[in-house]
Amino acid sequence: MLLGSLATAVYASGVPDTASRDGLTEAVSIAAGLPPQAGTHLLELARAAFVTGLRAALVAGAVLFVLAAIAAARALPKTKETHHDHD
Repeated sequence: MLLGSLATAVYASGVPDTASRDGLTEAVSIAAGLPPQAGTHLLELARAAFVTGLRAALVAGAVLFVLAAIAAARALPKTKETHHDHD
């Protein structure tokens, strides 16, 4: 939920203040009803914003994964290494 909210917020900040902020599908629908040049421009903005939002969510997810792995490693009990001599 956190990563989806991040992706949505980044997407919304990258498109004009219209209904296209509701998502990429909505932007495509709106662009279809615009004059060709304006529709193409909206699609380019929406696609770039979508990719940027997705990238932000993926990076945040990777950082959270690494932090969780570090926390788990620290929470594991410490064990002594044992050496076996084979003579």
